[in-house]
Amino acid sequence: MNPSITLKFKSLFERQRSEIETRLKMSNIDLEVDTSSLAGDEADLCAKESQRALAIRLRKRESFYLEKIYVALKKIAEKSFGICDGCGDPIGLKRLQARPTSTLCIACKEEQEKKESSFMNKPRIGSVRRIV
Repeated sequence: MNPSITLKFKSLFERQRSEIETRLKMSNIDLEVDTSSLAGDEADLCAKESQRALAIRLRKRESFYLEKIYVALKKIAEKSFGICDGCGDPIGLKRLQARPTSTLCIACKEEQEKKESSFMNKPRIGSVRRIV
């Protein structure tokens, strides 16, 4: 991959990493504050718990993406960024622009999704399929 393009991705990842780490630190503080304010009626408590659950879900999603950023930065350092983990071919620039943390080319990703789809559609042991 062109070094100037790789440098742009590195810059993007470093900026995203910094932003996400800051948000995660702030969300930890917010969650600590929320747990100490358990005053209010049932509706208030339900709303607070719903907001807390959403905050936790968003934090998990950002943590998951942060891990992908760490992997991408490691690949950049190892000069293997943009190479498909499945087949070893280059991942297309358009794919990387759409999904910068991609580790699979389109063909390998489609194959992975087919396997996952066929696995999810198989009947489980002990399950009964209704025939209509």
